[in-house]
Amino acid sequence: MNDPNQTKNLILATGLSFLVILVWFWLFPPPEQAPSPEPGSLASETAAAAVAAPEPGEPGAVTAEEVSGTLTPAPRIAIDTPSLTGSLSLRGARLDDLALKGYRVTLDNPELVRLLTPAGSPYPYYVVHGWSAGEGLAADAVPGPDTVWTLAEGAPPPEAGAAADPDAGAALPPTPAALGGDPLQGAEIVATLTPSSPVTLTWENGRGLRFTRVISVDDEFMFTITERVENMTGEAVTLSPYGFIAREGREDSYANFILHEGVVRMSDGTLQEIDYPDLPDLPAAEDGSRQEVIEVAQDGWIGFTDKYWMTTLIPEPGSAFRSVARYIPQTGTLQTLARRPAETIAPGAAVEYRTLVFAGAKEWETIRNYQNVLGIDRFLDSIDWGWFWFLTKPMFWLLHHLHQMIGNMGWAIIALTLVIKALVLPLAWKSYSSMARMRELQPQMEALREKVGDDRMALQQGIMKLYRDNKVNPASGCLPILVQIPIFFALYKVIFVTIELRHAPWILWIRDLSAPDPTSILNLFGLLPWGTPEVGSFFHIFSIGVLPICLGISMWLQQKLNPVPPDPTQRMIFAWMPWIFMFMLGTFASGLVLYWIANNLITFVQQYLIMRSHGAKPDIFGNIRAGWRRNRPDAANTPAPPQTQVTLPFPLAPDPDPEAAETGRRLFAGPVTFLKGVTALEALPPPDRTEICFAGRSNVGKSSLINALTGRKGLARASGTPGRTQEINYFALGDRHYLVDLPGYGFAEAPKAVVERWQRLLRAYLAGRPSLRRAFVLIDARHGIKPVDAEILALLDRSAVAFQTVLTKADKIGPAARERVLEQVREALQRHPAACPELVVTSSERGEGIATLRAIIAHLD
Repeated sequence: MNDPNQTKNLILATGLSFLVILVWFWLFPPPEQAPSPEPGSLASETAAAAVAAPEPGEPGAVTAEEVSGTLTPAPRIAIDTPSLTGSLSLRGARLDDLALKGYRVTLDNPELVRLLTPAGSPYPYYVVHGWSAGEGLAADAVPGPDTVWTLAEGAPPPEAGAAADPDAGAALPPTPAALGGDPLQGAEIVATLTPSSPVTLTWENGRGLRFTRVISVDDEFMFTITERVENMTGEAVTLSPYGFIAREGREDSYANFILHEGVVRMSDGTLQEIDYPDLPDLPAAEDGSRQEVIEVAQDGWIGFTDKYWMTTLIPEPGSAFRSVARYIPQTGTLQTLARRPAETIAPGAAVEYRTLVFAGAKEWETIRNYQNVLGIDRFLDSIDWGWFWFLTKPMFWLLHHLHQMIGNMGWAIIALTLVIKALVLPLAWKSYSSMARMRELQPQMEALREKVGDDRMALQQGIMKLYRDNKVNPASGCLPILVQIPIFFALYKVIFVTIELRHAPWILWIRDLSAPDPTSILNLFGLLPWGTPEVGSFFHIFSIGVLPICLGISMWLQQKLNPVPPDPTQRMIFAWMPWIFMFMLGTFASGLVLYWIANNLITFVQQYLIMRSHGAKPDIFGNIRAGWRRNRPDAANTPAPPQTQVTLPFPLAPDPDPEAAETGRRLFAGPVTFLKGVTALEALPPPDRTEICFAGRSNVGKSSLINALTGRKGLARASGTPGRTQEINYFALGDRHYLVDLPGYGFAEAPKAVVERWQRLLRAYLAGRPSLRRAFVLIDARHGIKPVDAEILALLDRSAVAFQTVLTKADKIGPAARERVLEQVREALQRHPAACPELVVTSSERGEGIATLRAIIAHLD
């Protein structure tokens, strides 16, 4: 009944899954950074030379005022779009105050997610655009980060005290002070930036250079910065525009190595990711900073990305620029910078540049539209798809469209699971079919082991020949599980990283599929009046909710399609595995746990149907009962004090009720015919019926009992000569059952070689017959269990074959002797976990126990 190869494959595959999950952090280390060229100097002899990243003290560097938080307040322009609210400062025209209307900090917190914050706040994060002066031009002749611009054109500011519409999330733009943060207190609002009303800013240096900046924004998260400079100096000037994003520190967040947070940039089709902790390890520059510079020829972008949010500089597609990732140790500032090449502007001429700034949520559809409509090269790769991007991208595409059709992300995940299982069904069917065929080969493999003994080479050659002759691939059993590993991680990436699952509800208490199940068994899922351990504490791992518990149950139920492994080590691994995974995945996102539960249940149904199609009828409840029995300590190997030892009573099977007795009678009153006698495993009939076998030592009365059950005296060969039954005799009981009369084992009056052949045949049959439902072990009531009987009982234990003990010839002893034998049998059965807990006492001559045995066999169907 048990398939060693199948067990080995399952243990191997599950162990691999377990190992991969545990060592995921080590399997995906950050990519090694390639050496980068040293940045050039600010000025160059040639006008076309690129200008290096700003040095401390030059335009584009972080000023002492910014570091200290003493930046002088300047008038501000309110930002109001369907997706964004906030303001930008006229000092440097910096975008430094931005909140996302559609996203709350938590489900129960009405505060909006703030993406950008000004200098002087706890964690400044802002975008600045400016110009760097070339050779012969003073630094203060161009606008920099602290230049105060003049509003030339823009919509009027919002009315003071305007209230937000609670149904719209934040419909009217609040004043900067309303957003919180002392650096914005008291700032004057002079205009409003909306999708329909861009703002125009100007600045003149008083020496003939006029700078104009037009800032516009769309309905989503994209700003457009159009820079224009007019040269009215009477001589050529050299300068270059730049934009940089700076952030100083971050709020504490849970470190997760499967998620990239830090610099993300695209450079002529090459994606690079630098984690925040790796920025201080960049190559050293002459000014003491750490930076990596890439010269982009025509297409690219650079910025900072977090789990759900991103701020990115996007020079106009098709233009060259210098891409710089930078860390300034003196201030702890992180920068990403995009600088256009220096350009010489002739007297009376003007130049114009356009730069895009993305600042918002990493919504898949929004970013895809920007990539397709604006021509931003591979902008979708700003979402961290992971190493299995070839699975993650189409998987999310499908999940996205299923969500649009169904309207609920939880049900969309279940629908996605159904689609995935349907796609791998042909592979799974082939694999499970191969495993079923391997189970059918087990009797032949067992006979081969008996034949070759310790000759491992001959054994391997014989097994491979069996595989070739029967067209069985032993490795295919692991394939569906191995295929599911990257699918599992790809879906985990989708659920963990993509914002579409953030705060997405399913049903009842599951309000956020990107977060763990909020319920906890430690307070009976909210029924008890106390809290649960804090996230991150050691005891939090035991605070599992309803979904993780369902996950453990689904894994445990899936195991019960197969018999309990006879090996104690395998049995222990299988027994603990569902509950280990339950605790291990208990802190994972609810969406991922939901997928795993759905996957387990669908796999259970698939495997059950495949097994039935190959003639096997999984005894799920029998396997559950066998697992409980096998979890008992072995009395032979684990002695316990008499006062604490737990014993099973092994009572006599009760008389059947009239209905059960009639069912048994009708079964055995039907047609019963002798089918064949088998002396070799190759001649066994197909395992397409429920098989009931009768085993016992020679002359125990197997044939007589079969004749009594069927009511046909001459059906089985009964004889007073020990060991006359020398074949596996098959009897067809109706059209759904086989009764199997096994050869007598033990000391029979037959040559030694014949006895050994019988015993090998018996062991091979018991170890590998998939359709065998129960073995009835016959014990002579006159003698009780003998050592030779103990051997067959141990074999049944190792083969995971449930057996029931039947005492025969009970009419030959008196009541007192019967009780002594029953006591001896009960004590001996304590050491055999495969033993069914009820005994049957029979007499073929008097008909005692025959109706009971018939009812038991009829119930096994």
